[in-house]
Amino acid sequence: MRSAILFLLLPLILLGVEKSKIINSETTMTISERGTAILKINKSMLIADKAGEDLAKILISVNDYVRLDKARVRVLDSRGKKKRKYSKRNFNQIDGLSSGSLASGELHYFLDVSNVIPKPFRLELEYTTEISSLFFWPTWSPQEHFPVEQASYLLNVPENFQFYFFNPGGIQGESSKSAPYRWSYSDIEIFPDEVAMPSDVFDKYRVYFVADQFELDGYAGRGSSWEGIGDFYWSLTKDQFHLDTASVRDLKFDACESKRDTIAQIYNYVQEKTRYVAISLGIHGWKPHTSQWVCDNNYGDCKDLSTFFIALLARHGIKANPVLILTEPAGKIYPELPGIRFNHLITCIPLGEDTLWVDCTYDEGTINYLPPADQGCNVLVVDEANSFLTKTPILSSNDNQTISHISVILNSSGLALLSGEIKYIGSASRRLREIFKSQTEKEQRELIVSMFRESAPGFELDEITLLNLDHKNEPLIVQLEGKVPHLGSVSGNRLFTNLSFPSYMGWNGEHPSRRTMPIFAGSPSTYASGITLVFPDNFAVEALPKDFFIETPFGSYQSSYSGNAGKIEANWRFEDYISRIPLEDYPAFYQFRQSVKKASASQLVLTKP
Repeated sequence: MRSAILFLLLPLILLGVEKSKIINSETTMTISERGTAILKINKSMLIADKAGEDLAKILISVNDYVRLDKARVRVLDSRGKKKRKYSKRNFNQIDGLSSGSLASGELHYFLDVSNVIPKPFRLELEYTTEISSLFFWPTWSPQEHFPVEQASYLLNVPENFQFYFFNPGGIQGESSKSAPYRWSYSDIEIFPDEVAMPSDVFDKYRVYFVADQFELDGYAGRGSSWEGIGDFYWSLTKDQFHLDTASVRDLKFDACESKRDTIAQIYNYVQEKTRYVAISLGIHGWKPHTSQWVCDNNYGDCKDLSTFFIALLARHGIKANPVLILTEPAGKIYPELPGIRFNHLITCIPLGEDTLWVDCTYDEGTINYLPPADQGCNVLVVDEANSFLTKTPILSSNDNQTISHISVILNSSGLALLSGEIKYIGSASRRLREIFKSQTEKEQRELIVSMFRESAPGFELDEITLLNLDHKNEPLIVQLEGKVPHLGSVSGNRLFTNLSFPSYMGWNGEHPSRRTMPIFAGSPSTYASGITLVFPDNFAVEALPKDFFIETPFGSYQSSYSGNAGKIEANWRFEDYISRIPLEDYPAFYQFRQSVKKASASQLVLTKP
């Protein structure tokens, strides 16, 4: 009898130790002769643990051109008995904020069934959306944050219908090459979860689609080439540059010595006159409002502000182009497949052998600076005659500098008085300026103290002065005074201390044996510091760190120390050169950063008789 009970309970016991997962995910896309489509999603999921509650928080996103037709949710207990059921009317509607400024009235349907019955339980989700334009053909993304046992995509198309698709990961699952088209994967692992991954690591299993022909509110487009995509966007934009002369009489110029000066003053005018407001209703999720509309209302989203900027430049004989971009955190545009997966719009201004790339939405921007998310991205430069795909520049380490000059006065008890300044140049100044402007004085002080947490534990900030906080074209300078009650550590009559003030070189990346993905190392940057330590006559220098220098394709580091009676000079400089480290180069990159970390942690030794 006991054996029989155990046999009956065994499936439940095994189920209890299982982790949450997606058992089956089926997607069916059916395209009509009219260029519309029906998308059906069927998913069966096991909710077995706390982590799995995220699977049971259902979010369905739609927009002005994608309508949720119906939705059904069933919750079954571990024996397969239906315990709860829900329909579309049970979902809450939430106005959506898009991942960028190119969207069309996003709306989210949300339903949380994570705790309606005890775990483990099974969740079945079915929903259908109606897509009124193939401009919004959704990407198939079968990989998720949970294991997927089986995933399939079925595509039904009319006869002679042309489309293009691309799988960046090159994963060859089961597929068919004729209608109805089908893709299928089994045993899909969860999304990778490692430090500082580039956004395209999530594209391993994704399949992107584009129709050869599509239409959006009467505007026809071709997906067969990047020129075709550019022609489509130009058709949305070409009539939006009109601007009445009387509308911009307040645009006054100082003396302009070059075309760059003119561009800079027009950019500053746009920055001062307008503010960024995301507007994404209907066609205006992609089509900009007229320049006159922006001028009259003094606000707009990325495409509106860029259109206004281009119109003002044209009035002064300067040609500029709108540029469609998918910012780095949001993903990657692949040259192999033309498409409209953009989320932002910036401006390109060709100047002979030089080109300016300008983001009109960035409050701390200038004509010489692109925000980090806009750098190194494949972009579509839209032109009336010849649109083309290219890549935005990545600023060098000289455009992103943090330079410190710190004086330290050490008394006989070990108390150290610190004073000096930290100068932030380029990207570094813009990033920190944004942070400081959003903070209270208390928060600003806490941020400064945190910079010294590793190199000078116990640092107490007495005075702080921020220079050029409201002058974005100038370096941001932090002047400070403070003290460290006990500089370094004491052992007998020896004092050990490190002079990497403030310490930037700490790095805790995974060991190469645990790394499976490329790494995004951040924007190229330069950190440099000069420290002067003055100490009492009753101290003597026993040992100084050895001078150090290393240079690799990833970056360089050098440090030097010199001293005599009562004074030590320490200088170090670190540069990183590249943003993305391929997986095959990661072991060498890891070794470089470990060498820098060890050198920057070197200590000097003072003795007291």
